[in-house]
Amino acid sequence: MSKSIKKKIWHFTLNLLLVLLAIPPSLTLLFTSPMVQTISAKLITHVLSKKLHHQFEIERIQFKLFSGISIEGLKLRDEHGNVLMGAKKLTALPVFADIIHNKLVFNTVTLDGIVFNMGYYQGDSVMNLNRFIASLPGTNTPGDSIAQSNPFKIFIRNLRLTNSHFRLFNEETMKPPSNSMDYSNIVVDSINLSIRNFSVTDD
Repeated sequence: MSKSIKKKIWHFTLNLLLVLLAIPPSLTLLFTSPMVQTISAKLITHVLSKKLHHQFEIERIQFKLFSGISIEGLKLRDEHGNVLMGAKKLTALPVFADIIHNKLVFNTVTLDGIVFNMGYYQGDSVMNLNRFIASLPGTNTPGDSIAQSNPFKIFIRNLRLTNSHFRLFNEETMKPPSNSMDYSNIVVDSINLSIRNFSVTDD
């Protein structure tokens, strides 16, 4: 994977985290209202869909002062309207957020029901994931001194993935006989992972 593609994926992830997680604790009481939760989900959905040039969906958002953020029904759809990436539920407890110095520290992040469907549709020569990456906004320019002097840092003490699903498909490939391995539709299901002291730095 080229450096420019990695940068695009990284900045997409950071933009998503900033939009969803960088909310002052003083506003968490406001988000206890179901009406505010619904409006917030629709607003974030609209902003991210426009920015990513792909349909982005969020069913529900909850913010609690002591238990952090809970997001349900995360879905990013490809150009065919199918789910490219998604999660049934994301819960995160930020213990330290310093937006000025580009730092986010989490005690626990749990991703339940992750779905990742990557592949080629019939008549397409480009993978759906590559189409999405190509549509992402460009990375920071060399003159962006803020991005250079303050690389973004994320640290998660406990990262958990539960009940997750990965699919790699190719509709251009002819299906093999019933007694053979179908490499045009590879599915890995029931993925569960637990990672401690996970960190990423945009350097």
